[in-house]
Amino acid sequence: MKRNLTVAASILVLMIGIRLLTPVWLGGYDAHFYRAMAVEPFSAAPAARTAPYCWRLFPATLLYLIPLPVETAWPLFNFAAIFLSALLLFRILEGESGSLTASAAGVFFYLFSWVNVRFAFFYPYQTDSAYYLLLVLAFFALLRRKDGLFLAALCLGALTREYFLALIPAYYLSRRERPGLFDPAVLRRTALVSLPALVLFILPRLLIRPANPDFSYFGHGGEFLRLTVVHWRRNLYSFANVYGAALFVILSGLPAVFRYLRKRPEVAVYIPFWLLFLVVGGADLDRINFIGFPAVILLASVALASRPALYRNGFILGYLAAAHLFLMRIFVRIGPEPDNWRRLWWSSISFMPEEVFRAYRLRFLLLMAGFLLLAGLVSLFRRRRSRISALSEPQRVL
Repeated sequence: MKRNLTVAASILVLMIGIRLLTPVWLGGYDAHFYRAMAVEPFSAAPAARTAPYCWRLFPATLLYLIPLPVETAWPLFNFAAIFLSALLLFRILEGESGSLTASAAGVFFYLFSWVNVRFAFFYPYQTDSAYYLLLVLAFFALLRRKDGLFLAALCLGALTREYFLALIPAYYLSRRERPGLFDPAVLRRTALVSLPALVLFILPRLLIRPANPDFSYFGHGGEFLRLTVVHWRRNLYSFANVYGAALFVILSGLPAVFRYLRKRPEVAVYIPFWLLFLVVGGADLDRINFIGFPAVILLASVALASRPALYRNGFILGYLAAAHLFLMRIFVRIGPEPDNWRRLWWSSISFMPEEVFRAYRLRFLLLMAGFLLLAGLVSLFRRRRSRISALSEPQRVL
């Protein structure tokens, strides 16, 4: 109980600190549609009927029912959703890694990804924080084999973002018991669990006629797939821009990562579906890329837990924290509506200049090299001290 209170208080303090660093801007393209839906759901006004936003009913419909102005309700909802996500994520990481240090580091990486907390505070009229909470809930249910909880997360996910579809194959592999890929009994069970969510996904698209009837998922996805091929380096930038120093831990602990993926095929199968949505999902690469955070943070925590002696070192943890904050540009002041806010915040195909990519790539590589050098020195020093202790031990016995 004391640990839970300490974790909750720590998360709360971090989030309040980030909030004090971040102003609120109630404008924006997507915000126009989501705000209209929260003020008057199912309105005939074009702002509430523009696809695909008009089909993403959660959390706008929920916030409509809350007796608070939408300008107040939505930021409060974002804060609560991310707070609950971080608490639940800590429980997941503690169960999977068995390490308090790894669990705390994973929550740190989650909270200080710029596209998560700070973006939700700056740009509150979004579905992102709601979907992050549902993703954590779904992974918790998958790993703890709680079908009812998974069904609830999947159904709400179907009303939030199209990316929920990536969770269905993850459920199948989490329940598969027979050797080989095909398990008819589990396939039927997966179909039954997925059916309510698929119905909830399809119904709004049948019942709500959009103000832009020419919208097409295939056309949308095809265009962004083409842009991904042309601007493939922007995707690489997005990984560094979203996950920062968590990638250092994963890349330096690949054997533990691969062992975990063999143990947890539901996490492994989620990865290619997340990458598929990344290349066809839209221009805002960072926000789309962050749907992979449950898998990334799990892998980072497992890699970190696999080398406890190294990551108990204060220099290593301090370096990781500092590098992550630097990569996340936590020190950059964001104004209410700066002219270059897209340049500072988004690494999208549409808005990221080429020079930003080159500068950020060098920054990431230099920090990664510094981490590897520091880890090597710490490991070398620890081995040398162990040898000295081993040599001096017989002398003490004599």
